[in-house]
This record gives sequence, structure tokens and C-alpha cells, in this order.
Amino acid sequence: MTDGEPTWLISMEHGVLGEARTRALLAERFWILERSVDVEGADFLIQRRLTAKTWLDREAPRLGVVQSKFVHNDKTEVLIKSEYVMSPEAQPYEEFFLLVHTGKEDHSKLHCLSGNEIVEKCAPPIERRGSLYYRLPGRTFTSGQSFEISAKRALDQIEHALKIADFLKNRRLLDSYSSYVQIDPDHIEFDYKLPIPNHYGDIPQNFYKLKERARKLSWELEEALDALSQMQAATDPLEYERVYEDSLSSYVGRFGRLSFGGFHGADLYDEDLFVASKHHQECLRVLRDAGKLEVLLEFQRRLDTAIRKQLTAIERPDEDTHYLVEVSYDQESFEFGTFRGIVKVNALDRRVLGGEDPAEPQPGLIRYRDNISDWRYYYPVGRKIEVGRDWIQSVDHNAPRFASQVFSYLASKFGVEVV
Repeated sequence: MTDGEPTWLISMEHGVLGEARTRALLAERFWILERSVDVEGADFLIQRRLTAKTWLDREAPRLGVVQSKFVHNDKTEVLIKSEYVMSPEAQPYEEFFLLVHTGKEDHSKLHCLSGNEIVEKCAPPIERRGSLYYRLPGRTFTSGQSFEISAKRALDQIEHALKIADFLKNRRLLDSYSSYVQIDPDHIEFDYKLPIPNHYGDIPQNFYKLKERARKLSWELEEALDALSQMQAATDPLEYERVYEDSLSSYVGRFGRLSFGGFHGADLYDEDLFVASKHHQECLRVLRDAGKLEVLLEFQRRLDTAIRKQLTAIERPDEDTHYLVEVSYDQESFEFGTFRGIVKVNALDRRVLGGEDPAEPQPGLIRYRDNISDWRYYYPVGRKIEVGRDWIQSVDHNAPRFASQVFSYLASKFGVEVV
């Protein structure tokens, strides 16, 4: 771009640049559907790559709506019609996403906002030219990192939203015919799939197990309700007895009372899961407000990859084998710097190796260690592993935990505590 170009030409060039980047990104994961005119805020209509479904199906797959913008500087203003983002019932559209691009060439960055995020985090719509618009100042994207995201995570978030949209659509359809709800480990808000460390465990997997218990209980209740209806409709006492014995007696406990959910009850409440979920959301909020969520997640991913690559190259650690990790980072941006991993057998001077919790012997350098000979017993639980594939599985199981310690250490600098 040369100096002195008219504003209208600059605006057109930026629009073309933003759409070109967005098209290239979306094509990595989705089918992009062509549209002759831009209505309903749709620069792009996208579909998951589902070869088993067609547009002639009674229940066609949901489409994603993506609007693309390029922000040149703080003066650039992004306006989104509220009707693109929110339904007449004031519910955000799950399938709407705004992709904002900033920077040129090596300095290009991507920012992603879902319909929910626009409604929840932006100021109320303002009226312009007879319509309501959400207004996002250019500095939202040029001066902060709140919505900055990697290309892969943006694609993951959009794909997950379309999966959830299909799930909700199918659930609404089934609700009109039966109480059956199909559940899947993927049916959880995308934020909970982000690898934020906690002392509880895998939130998506344990949430799925909790819903499985609820589903089993619902089946028992449906069977009991059906039996009670038949018993009420019976005109023969022996028919009443038969239904009771066949379908209801197994649920009768002490004192003739109905009991469901097995010997230990339904167990539908997991307080630890809910506490971990609240902490997870609080951690996301703090790091997003600080503009450091994406950079710390990328730091954790790169460290995890480096640890796996090094440790899977060894056959199996001997007794008293310690693994020392040193990783540097930029003290302003918190971006990943250099990595060094040392495998040391029969280490006598633990002070040289560092502690088992991450610490900074000097600013910008984190050092910590672990006795990885213990990893031989972590996977599978209770069984001493052998060489080869067992050790690789053990590394796959433990490396994320090892890398997450550094994430937690850096996150603590912003006031985040691991619970």
C-alpha cells in the first residue's frame, strides 16, 4: 500500500485481505459454500466435512456463519448487526463467528469471537442508519490479546460449535417424540476442552460419566413409570401383580419404598467436578483479561511436544532416574524461548537438579525435575510397565502433567491458583 491512497480504496484492499486470509483458514477444515450476495452477516457459509449427510436429508447438517474483518489500526471500527448475532428471542446464534485479522506478513494475527462472546463481552448495541450494531473499537484487536487465537484453536472452536448446534437441533427434534437424549463426550462447552491444569482430573470425561449416570437413571425411571401406568390401567388383579413382579419389584427396597440408581444410589452430584469447573472458568477469565491465555496454552503445547520427543527416544528409565527441565521465556510476552531436558541417573546432589516444583533460578528461566522412574508405575495403574509401547504410553500419560506444571507456574504470576 502506498501513501496517499483514498480511504475507500484502503477499505476495499483491507476487505479483500481479510476475506482471503479467512477463506484460506476455513478451507483447512470445512467445506466453504458459495453465496451470490452477502446477507445475514455471512461472508462465508461453512459446513463440516460430513460425507454421510446430504442436503436432501430430512435433518440436514447445520451451517456455520463466519464474518471476516481486517483491522488496520486503532481508528478502524468493526460494526456487526445485532440481528446477525442474536435471534429475535434474544438468544446468541451458536453458529456465528467473527474472525478479525490484524498485521501484515510476519506480523499477522488472528482474533476470533463467537456470537456468545460478542453479546456477553461487548457493549450493548448502538443504533446507526436505522439498525442496531455491536461496535468493537480497533484497539480491541490492535492493543490487546483478549481474543487473539491460534489458527488451529480457532478451527477447533468453530468445529465444536457446529457439533453442538447439530446436537441441540437433534435434541429438540427428539424432545417432541421421546425423552431420549443422545450424549457424547464432545457435548460440552468448548472452553472446558482447553487444557487448563487442575487437581481434579479430566473435566470433559468426568462430566460425560456424570451424564451417563443420569441417563441410566432416566431409563430406570421410564421403565418404572411405564409399569405404574400399566398397573393403573389393569382391570385384573393378577395382571397388576404380573406387571409389578416383572417390571417394578426390582426397584422396591426396604420398607416397600421405590429405590433407583443401584445400591449406592444415583450419585448424580459431583461437587469436586463443579468446583473444578468454576476454577477453570475463573482461570480463563483472568488469563483472557490479561491477554495471556493463548500464549500460555501455546507455551504448554510446545513444552509438552519437546518433552514427549525427548523421553520417547529412551527405552525405559532405570531406578532413581531424574529428568531435569530448563525452559526460558520472554518476561514481557511470556512466549516460549529455549528448552533443555537432561536425563540423569542416580543423581546424588538434588540441589543441582532443582526442585520438583517449577522455580526460577534466574529471571526468565524455569527449572524443575521429576523422578521419571516412578512413571513406570503410573500407566497402567498398578502394573510395572515394560519397554517399548508401554513406555511410550506412560510418556503420553505423564508428559501433559509435567508440562502443565509450567503453565500453572506462569499463570500464578497473574493471580491464578491451581485447585
